[in-house]
Amino acid sequence: MDNEDLIKEFLVDTTKELDPSLQEYRSQAKSLEADIDLDKIEELKEYWSQDMPEGDEYDFILRMTYSEKQLLRLWSKIERLTQLRVEAAREHMRLFSITNKSDGTK
Repeated sequence: MDNEDLIKEFLVDTTKELDPSLQEYRSQAKSLEADIDLDKIEELKEYWSQDMPEGDEYDFILRMTYSEKQLLRLWSKIERLTQLRVEAAREHMRLFSITNKSDGTK
């Protein structure tokens, strides 16, 4: 097994390992969202997307409950892991494409 094959295997394993973590974090987020008022969820989304006016952010942060902060942490983890998974899949496809081109296969 050459170095490129090891990298491909690592990337495949990485994406497979991220799936259960993403699923768990999404499940935890859904559970927290179910316990938080819908209006508050909308405010959290506004804060998360950085659409909240700057003057309102400070007061909003001070009023956040532990559950709301926990939900933001989960959204952050989900975003990071999703991005990592996307990058690993892209790299795998890139390597697969290079290998196929050098092999003359399509």
